[in-house]
Amino acid sequence: MICLSRVRPLSTLLMVATIYCFGVAFSHAADDSPQAAVSFNHDIRPILSANCFTCHGPDEAHREADLRLDTQDGMFADRDEGALIAPGKPGQSLLLTRVRSHDADEVMPPSDNGERLTDDQIELLRRWIAEGASWGDHWAFVRPQKPALPDVSSPQWCNNPIDRFVMARLDQGHLVPNSPTQRSDLLRRLTLDLTGVLPTLTEVDAFVSDTSANAYETVVDRLLNSPRFGEHRARYWMDYARYGDTQGLHVDNYQSRWPYRDYVINAFNDDMPYDQFTREQLAGDLLPPRRINQLVATGLIRCGIATGEGGTIIEELKTNLSRERAEMFGAVYLGMTTGCAACHDHKYDPISQQDFYALTAFFNNLTEKASCDDRADWPPNVTVPKTENAAAYDNVLAQKADVLRQLEQRRNRADELLKAWLQGGNRPIAVAEDGLQLHLRLDENLQTGEKQKKVLHNTAPDAVASEFTATGPAPQWGEETCLWPSFRLETNTKVNLGQAADFDKDQPFSCGGWIKPRNVPGGKSWNTKAGALIAKMDIDNGYRGWNLYYSGGPLHVQLIHQWPDDLISLETVGTTEYRSPFRLPEGSYEGTEPDVTLPRGGWSHVCFTYDGSGKAAGVKIYVNGLLQKVKVVGDALTGSIRTPAPLWLGRRHDGDPMQATAYQDMRIYERELSAAEVARLPREDYAAEIVANKEPETWTIDERKVIEDHFFATVDSESIALNEQLPALDAELVRLSAGGAISLVCREKTGLAYADVLTRGVFNDRAKRVLADAPKFLPSLPPEAPHNRLGLAEWVVSPENPLTARVTVNRIWQELFGIGLVATSDDFGTVGEPPSHPDLLDWLAVEFVDSGWRIKRLYKTIVMSATYRQSPKASAEMAALDPDNRLLARGPRFRMDGEMLRDCALQASGLLVEKLGGPSVKPYQPEGVWETGSYGGSNTRIYKQDHGDDLYRRSLYTFTKRMAPMPNLEAFDATDRSATCVRRQRTNTPLAALVLMNDPQYLEAARHLGERTIREGGETTAERIDFLGRILLSRGFSNTDKQTLRSAYDRFTASLSQTPNDAVALTSIGESSAREIPDLPSLTTGKPSRSSDFQAPHHPSRANDGIRNDTDSYWSMDSRSGKPVWWEVDLETPTEVGSVVVVGYFGDSRHYGFTVETSLDGKQWDLVADHRDNKQPSTPQGIDCQFEPREVRYIRVNQTYNSANPGRHLVEVMAFPKAAPVTAQDGIAATELAVWMMMASTVMNSDAAINK
Repeated sequence: MICLSRVRPLSTLLMVATIYCFGVAFSHAADDSPQAAVSFNHDIRPILSANCFTCHGPDEAHREADLRLDTQDGMFADRDEGALIAPGKPGQSLLLTRVRSHDADEVMPPSDNGERLTDDQIELLRRWIAEGASWGDHWAFVRPQKPALPDVSSPQWCNNPIDRFVMARLDQGHLVPNSPTQRSDLLRRLTLDLTGVLPTLTEVDAFVSDTSANAYETVVDRLLNSPRFGEHRARYWMDYARYGDTQGLHVDNYQSRWPYRDYVINAFNDDMPYDQFTREQLAGDLLPPRRINQLVATGLIRCGIATGEGGTIIEELKTNLSRERAEMFGAVYLGMTTGCAACHDHKYDPISQQDFYALTAFFNNLTEKASCDDRADWPPNVTVPKTENAAAYDNVLAQKADVLRQLEQRRNRADELLKAWLQGGNRPIAVAEDGLQLHLRLDENLQTGEKQKKVLHNTAPDAVASEFTATGPAPQWGEETCLWPSFRLETNTKVNLGQAADFDKDQPFSCGGWIKPRNVPGGKSWNTKAGALIAKMDIDNGYRGWNLYYSGGPLHVQLIHQWPDDLISLETVGTTEYRSPFRLPEGSYEGTEPDVTLPRGGWSHVCFTYDGSGKAAGVKIYVNGLLQKVKVVGDALTGSIRTPAPLWLGRRHDGDPMQATAYQDMRIYERELSAAEVARLPREDYAAEIVANKEPETWTIDERKVIEDHFFATVDSESIALNEQLPALDAELVRLSAGGAISLVCREKTGLAYADVLTRGVFNDRAKRVLADAPKFLPSLPPEAPHNRLGLAEWVVSPENPLTARVTVNRIWQELFGIGLVATSDDFGTVGEPPSHPDLLDWLAVEFVDSGWRIKRLYKTIVMSATYRQSPKASAEMAALDPDNRLLARGPRFRMDGEMLRDCALQASGLLVEKLGGPSVKPYQPEGVWETGSYGGSNTRIYKQDHGDDLYRRSLYTFTKRMAPMPNLEAFDATDRSATCVRRQRTNTPLAALVLMNDPQYLEAARHLGERTIREGGETTAERIDFLGRILLSRGFSNTDKQTLRSAYDRFTASLSQTPNDAVALTSIGESSAREIPDLPSLTTGKPSRSSDFQAPHHPSRANDGIRNDTDSYWSMDSRSGKPVWWEVDLETPTEVGSVVVVGYFGDSRHYGFTVETSLDGKQWDLVADHRDNKQPSTPQGIDCQFEPREVRYIRVNQTYNSANPGRHLVEVMAFPKAAPVTAQDGIAATELAVWMMMASTVMNSDAAINK
């Protein structure tokens, strides 16, 4: 029976929901008997884990008394004090003595902890020791084996092996399973579980009347093949993947990743094997042959929170990214709290700190830049082609993958090929040092190990000065490596290089080095991310001197006598907006649109040479050794460029810094380098130094990478030929993806994946470097697997891995039953709850793997079981014995998630739009949710509500702003997606009830369901009440519920009959207006109109021009003028009017307060509508103000309030003769519709409707 006794009018209606709050695993009903052996894993390990492991567990750094209780060796080791555990001899076991002690200095756990073991726990320990103290490894870390099916008392009840394990558990407690639930309830449960929406009346009637033996299986197959199946499964996966449409930190800007959501939907609908699903998401970019969907799949890793905040420390942010991804991986695939080992060894589980950072290393080798720079397309990304180009795109992508595969094969032979090359007498060629005046290697960190150092050395043979001292904040040496650990200038760090590079216009010179600007283009303000990379310039003397400047797009080289006329100025050429590096004269044009010259998010070697000719043709700019195309901006140098101003690194003068840029190996030559020499500078010069001074076996990882990069880029002919194919393939991919959607993806760096173990988790306190690897307490990576994300994926879906299959089938069980066989689905570790049915869990896990990891088969197996089909009703005895249904003696019943409640309301009302996939949408949302907590510069600061079909899409597609989640979902415990969530809380609060009663989405759905009830439910009240039950519950009501609902109907009718205007207002909620604007000409169209004021070009006539769906045509005025705000129309002759429709500006979620007055003479005014307290967002339908028809000539709208700004706006004001007061829609009286709207809302709020 549903709870309907608390039905009230709208103002006091309360939702009553019974929530099954599942707690700890149900204890063994029969295990307390003398015959039952104590299980170490089930009974003893949880006691030790909860009470002892903090001081005597895996965390070596914090272990007390050199005693370890989480391992067999530690537990049974001989100790000077005596045997900790003496198997079979409780009286001689020190452990038992200590936990029994009442001496504050002896008792364990220590008395200052405030906790003692209970008598029951101590008795379990005693019995375990007496029985021989058998040890067992933690159940979750042992590979599951398929158990034999148990013998049971009632085999005829069992439909499949699941039921055998459940029945065996019930037999232990001398219990019996529940009877099957009625067919209509079963279909409702099944349809909700597999598709997330309700069955239709036709589907219910067909199933109830189908008596064939395979009727149920037929329905199961139909639902598994429905596209709604993939949508529903994807909704859960979005929680696991922490999918969001915004960054989640700081300005919380939009990020484009919805194609990843489409990938997940399609994968579930296509029944993609789970192991393939895993490989593609963890390493789709590393799989051959590449398809665009495989790249999109890697969005799983890129779904986490990001930031572009200016004050961020890049090394710390990079550390946090890889750490967060390792935690996501641990939760989703291992069911482990891996992040607990970030600062020290895990307190409870055998995850060492080294294990954790070896796991982060898999995610530490991406090409992404740590800061997202607040960009929607935070690289790396792909543009997903339109459907018609997808096949051709995948074909070209496969060709590119083949080229990259061949390049990788060559790279894998690096040792062999390099050895042969060197043995042949070949060597990298160093650039001659003659003329080298300045050489800042910026490798002081390698020499001293210091992370901060102000003294920088000049190693050039012709050095003007041998060292320079930085002032301000000390430069930093970070984690990222180009030639050696990166040297970064903080914004206020100053490096004055004195009179080095004191050249004049007739002296040839060259300047260059490795550069990594902190910020790259991400918006329109390129100048805020620009600056001089190196410069010798006197800004107070017409910018005399020279500089190398990066403006965020192009590179600039200037040799200047007097700005802006007497100079040489060149810039690299392309197609991206930029700003000039200099202050321009007022009104000057800032140039065309050059391209981003430096690769985004990475290191580039930048160099320019000058031949001393005084001509622009004598200047050449190189990036990564390649000559760049340039545009000559100025070529009129006549005077000297020599200046007494000092040479600065990272700025042009004492101010004006380049923002936090990283540098390595900066050089200035007193001569023009040849093109061949410039080509050798990026890698070959340093490679030559390494080869000349060190034997190959002593090369570091970083040194080997430098040599390999040089060899394969400039020596190995096969690699060179392969690399030459890539530009054309990339260009074709760009062409085929034009107009597509961007999705964030992963790209792997070349070289080994590694990370640093961080002392106490502090980003810059590095203890030692570790390579990517699996945690040591689990099986090793397969021998042939690479130590990258692809190797990780192969490892995690290996049959040897004891966790992945168990964790996955447990989550699926949780989706269907409300709680997993392991209740702590987010923690399979030693403090997690043991499984209620361990053999069943292992059987499902092995069956899942043996089936080829088939998701749909697993769902079918579970829902076909008799266990799943039981009635949820529980006797008082069973409810007391097993309140959380851990024994599975009855069917599942629990409150639906907020997304399901909203989707079911839309579906039942007929409003649900069945469109599959696509961008996120913005349905109704209370005013100010985004605006209140957003930064001014955020592009998600203002919530611009969608209209039309986008209001009625499934909740899966609702835009997720992480810092301001959708309130009508958050009230039902939806996560903000800032972190992985594999187990939502399920609470029941008054706020949730208020959402169902007052949210426009639910009220609009209730109105449409009320209208549907009137049209389809029959003629009598009893028939219509029954219809509501069949729609929302898939069955009729009990007699008691019918009486409760009839009483509610009578109260609603009595109340609303007395307040017809309330009925009209109630039935006008939502954009799908109950009373559509009549398809008749408005009486106001084209009539003379005026207003108290207006803002051109928005004249009064725009509010009655007959254009009612265009937000570009409206009347406007500014209320700050102090004038009264009114708009008035003259109908020219007395005319009967019974309805005035007022349409405010509806381009966003704002609302307006207003009144409507009418007059016959323009002097005496009558108030006919008062909406000063209106809170409904503006819509194209407007607000219909209905009143008793009367003769009027003038109509005036007084606008009193605008929730968005001081402006006042009317898109259109329409007037109609009459009929509106009594007709809400197509002949249905407004009062009648409002009553059935309330009835629909009442049932939608009931316990029976919100539970499945």
